[in-house]
Amino acid sequence: MELAGKMFFIGGLAGVAVIQLYLVVKAFREKFIQGLLCLFVPGYILYYALKEKGRVRLLAGWALGTIALIAGAAMLS
Repeated sequence: MELAGKMFFIGGLAGVAVIQLYLVVKAFREKFIQGLLCLFVPGYILYYALKEKGRVRLLAGWALGTIALIAGAAMLS
């Protein structure tokens, strides 16, 4: 059970980090100010991802990563 918890935790954390980094880079390519807002303002990345339909899939992956992270933390506690 401990190994599964570690895998969920690390996998979820890695998934969330990669998707957030991808969205920040995408925002910087679109507009510099968008990238700064995504990088420094909490929650702005959600607004940015919901603005366009193509980014909603990325947001779903981010949510699944968050769920895996929480499940892994629950398994490890």
